[in-house]
Amino acid sequence: MNIKRIHRRIDKILKNSVLKIAKRSRFIISASFLTIILILTQLLPPQNIFLAVFSLGIISLLLSLWCLWEDLAGIEYLTLLLPLFLFTFGIGLFYYLLPLRWVTRLPVGVLYAFGIYSLFLTQNIFNVAAIRTIGLLRAARTVSLLFSLITAFFLLNTVFSFHLMFYWNFFLVFGLSFLIILPLFWEEKLTPHIEKDILNISLVTSLIIAEAALILSFWPLKVTFIALYLISLLYSLIGINQIKLKDFPLKNSIWEYLVLNFLAIYMLLKTASWQI
Repeated sequence: MNIKRIHRRIDKILKNSVLKIAKRSRFIISASFLTIILILTQLLPPQNIFLAVFSLGIISLLLSLWCLWEDLAGIEYLTLLLPLFLFTFGIGLFYYLLPLRWVTRLPVGVLYAFGIYSLFLTQNIFNVAAIRTIGLLRAARTVSLLFSLITAFFLLNTVFSFHLMFYWNFFLVFGLSFLIILPLFWEEKLTPHIEKDILNISLVTSLIIAEAALILSFWPLKVTFIALYLISLLYSLIGINQIKLKDFPLKNSIWEYLVLNFLAIYMLLKTASWQI
């Protein structure tokens, strides 16, 4: 009951003030503001970067609430806002790993501005489609998958860049994969809650990704190659499970995902610097 009261009060405040700004304008303002903060975080000392990036992620959550508040309800506070936070957090950490040159960091800043704006538009489509039919839903799912894979690359690349022990790689990859995958599978049905089959598929898929990360922790590979393989595996598993959730036959589509992974494994074997 208290939560509902808080929600109504915030809703009243927003409707009487900032929600008078058009949604598209809110998206542009938020994307611009977040991009400026992302660039400014790189002027901080290295020991403050993690806190700065996490704070940027929190700010992205608050701005996402401002942008999408009208139709948000129930599980959408998690499934719609989480991708925006993870994309911001992932690209913020990856931004820190880049060389201290604007020629490399500026394009990533531009990518972030374009990406966060696209995600605002995409999450807004899901927000509306959860309560009424909308024609852009298929395109929104494609964009959501693309930026989820980009987010996964940034986060997994960062995890392996820290050169942690194998068990830390396992747990971090499992947790991050689950947070990335869960909203993607929810988008297939847009239900008012997380259904049991979606939760189970998300857990199993995340476990497979984490086990692959555990194995690759012992391989003599560059961090980028590990992240790229995990992304290809993630893409394949997401594609197969999305087909399963739609109750489509798997035979016609599963082979392209298997071939993709065989090629990815072959490339890993070729690029590994094995020494006897």
